[in-house]
Amino acid sequence: MAKKEDNYLQKVGENLYMFEAKAPVKPPLATITKNPKYNIINFGKNNNFPQELIRAINNSPTARACAKSHAKFMAGDGFMFEDGPSKLALEKLFTQELLQRITYDYAFFETICLHLQFNINGELVKIGHVDASTVRLAEPDEDGVIRRCKISANWEETTGKYAYLNQPVDYDLYDPIHTKETIASLTDPAEFVNWRGAIVYAKRYAPGQPYYVTPSWSSSLNWAYADGEIQNFHANNIDNAFMPSVLVYVPGELKGKTPEGKDKREAFKEKLKELSGAEHGGEPVVLYGKEGSQPVITQFNANSNHELFISLSNLITEAITRAFQIPQVLAGIKTAGQLGTSNEISNSIELYYNTVIKDDVNFITSLCEDLAQYVPNYNNEPIKIANSKPFNYIDAQFKDAFALGEVRESAGYAWEKPAEDQPNITPVTIGGPAQ
Repeated sequence: MAKKEDNYLQKVGENLYMFEAKAPVKPPLATITKNPKYNIINFGKNNNFPQELIRAINNSPTARACAKSHAKFMAGDGFMFEDGPSKLALEKLFTQELLQRITYDYAFFETICLHLQFNINGELVKIGHVDASTVRLAEPDEDGVIRRCKISANWEETTGKYAYLNQPVDYDLYDPIHTKETIASLTDPAEFVNWRGAIVYAKRYAPGQPYYVTPSWSSSLNWAYADGEIQNFHANNIDNAFMPSVLVYVPGELKGKTPEGKDKREAFKEKLKELSGAEHGGEPVVLYGKEGSQPVITQFNANSNHELFISLSNLITEAITRAFQIPQVLAGIKTAGQLGTSNEISNSIELYYNTVIKDDVNFITSLCEDLAQYVPNYNNEPIKIANSKPFNYIDAQFKDAFALGEVRESAGYAWEKPAEDQPNITPVTIGGPAQ
């Protein structure tokens, strides 16, 4: 009996649900396991946890807006260096493009990966960006220190027909002592040229996570999946929903074959599919029954699930922004008419900067100052990020809601002074014709 009921419920379910949720029952865990094939530590059950984070953000408009805003605030107006003998060298190493890339990585993964290249004298000559999702740490040595890592463009595709495109490449992991020892040991120039350099793997500290770190926003992974699925639901609802304004029903049964030889019930289902979609909204639907029966016109109630999903969408937005610790007004996702006053913007900026951005910026600048020790003539001058409360970004987000002066004042900037009238001066051409 139970089996029969299960089959019945399954059939009912197949007829009622309009889409199949792609989200797992539980969010993917950052499981740490050994990978003996490549001698690395897997990140995630299938070594693809970073890719799951990327998918969640890309499928969720809310999460994407939060991550983008987080990166923009961290990047501010770019690196700022003090005047000194090493300023030009620092500007060549720590470029604005590099800052934009590492802030996006930190917003996604709370991890920064860089490729350091040195000359034979141990001076840092180039810093390259490495996508944090592509790096996996090697197993620790006998003394418990991790000194190697491997990089693959796609850890999910290291086997199969195109596996050769994603084969992991081995690198030294940057360590201040170990890296200096390695450079000192490579006295032969030919041997030094073959050295690939070192990979920096800098992550936010998290208790109990010695290898990889799960970003704090990952607690909202299920909400991010749901955010993407709501879009699928509404799109499928428009394409497939059966929403006529009236239903005309003639009592009868659908048995036998049509003149074309089709089963009547199947032919009826096909007819319903022809009437589905946005272009058929509001059309009457006629169902035929036995001859001699009287037509009955019945009002057809439209589906009210959209109201439920509107409420759910608001709940998702709140949960994701809370996980990212960003005020909704700064992520540009607050509903129209509720942007608040300029004071609300100012208070949100100060709160976000002091509780989130300040620590993240300090993490980035401290890392850069550590690496700058390999730059000739560097004398511990502070490396800063200019204006992590970026006015240009704020102005772009709220230029239609507030006057320029209001936004500048709320963000802590002075009002722009109008340009003073300049006297009209007729240019004099040297060596021109005599007047």
